[in-house]
Amino acid sequence: MEQDQILLEMFNQGKRAMYVVHVLLDKHSQPVDWVFVYVNQIAMELSGFTREDLYEKKYSEVFPNQKNKWLKKYSEAAWDGKTVELEEFSDELGAMIHLKITPTHQKGYCLCYISDTKDDLMSALEYREDINTEQRRTALLNALCIDYTDVYLCD
Repeated sequence: MEQDQILLEMFNQGKRAMYVVHVLLDKHSQPVDWVFVYVNQIAMELSGFTREDLYEKKYSEVFPNQKNKWLKKYSEAAWDGKTVELEEFSDELGAMIHLKITPTHQKGYCLCYISDTKDDLMSALEYREDINTEQRRTALLNALCIDYTDVYLCD
């Protein structure tokens, strides 16, 4: 069996959402977009997209109305060889995620691992049916902010 085929099978059988992107640079070597070059089955299930929806598509084509807030982090991994980890809310997935971005052996490409933590947050909040809607909304907003900021609700 060919080595590339073995790696593809390993990624597809994994329990974590994974994808590989190629970070595109402009003529000044600044990141401008990225292209999906591989997406495993778990990542497709998490995102709700098919492989055909994502494969060889630019982020700006797949998510035309979204700000590309992770482009700089992808570029740091793909072009600078840094490993980056972050935990924040993904507008694209509508979920709290843990994202790990690692460089690959090929310059300009990075491997991304996603852990969806939305179910953990929601189940932690919903088990307490005795709290009212305002308290639940405030608790959810505070949980999503992960202690980086304070949340104030105003009328």
